[in-house]
Amino acid sequence: MKELKFTSSMQVAILFGKKQQTRCIVKPLNGGEILGHGGVGLAMELAGKEVDEDGETTSMVNTVPCPYGQVGDVLNAPQFPCLSLKITEIRVERLQKITEQDCLKEGIGSPILRQCYRPEFIALWNAIYGYQAWDVNPFVWVISFERCTDNENGECNG
Repeated sequence: MKELKFTSSMQVAILFGKKQQTRCIVKPLNGGEILGHGGVGLAMELAGKEVDEDGETTSMVNTVPCPYGQVGDVLNAPQFPCLSLKITEIRVERLQKITEQDCLKEGIGSPILRQCYRPEFIALWNAIYGYQAWDVNPFVWVISFERCTDNENGECNG
């Protein structure tokens, strides 16, 4: 079972059904540059360029699978052993493309109160990844999940 780490406040948000999505920076497999989405649960990495005998340049691209798993996989949070999460969706996008709706799914803000959630998410991101980490605008794994419990057959139930 793969693991995702969450702050204590985000663990509480998951327990109360408020957090259903998380973002993690996409890291290249071979030291190349991440180019973006490469399919369901995949990112694309520029692995290098090749010049053929006619002088034409060809880009060599690798796919990078999500290290946290694929849709249907179950994750756990090592800080909270009884917390299991079933992945329902994975996509790759730039961090700054987060929407207000996504901020709610990240556990930021309240759907009842009318407020802007993005500044709260930016502050949280910078607190976790460092001063002005938001400004780098990396490609991120957007992992949507549902909290689940195991039944006697070992299957994950919402």
